[in-house]
Amino acid sequence: STDKGDNRSTSDEGIEPPNRASVASATDLEAGSISIYDFVAFWLHRLSGSVLQRFERELAASGVTHAQWLIMHSIYRGNANTPRAISEFIGIDIGSVSRGVNGGAKVGHRAAQN
Repeated sequence: STDKGDNRSTSDEGIEPPNRASVASATDLEAGSISIYDFVAFWLHRLSGSVLQRFERELAASGVTHAQWLIMHSIYRGNANTPRAISEFIGIDIGSVSRGVNGGAKVGHRAAQN
């Protein structure tokens, strides 16, 4: 969707940067002449969210969650090999690691049967 009166895209598919290059100054902020769209952090956050959504859709097609992929990837790359190490490495609790490993094992078992 596009905000009324604003020519910047807000869709998840296409992220369009601001139509003007600007550096916000204290004067701009005080005058109220800047908006959230003038900050690079806003656009980086939008881009990150868009990339993550697309990645999660592709994983879902294989029956794998993002957390399961993180667990498998950290083991594959040799970054962590115990539930505690995985938990600390990817920043999720140990219970989530256990559920992710069990779910990943089920996905792998189903794939092996097909």
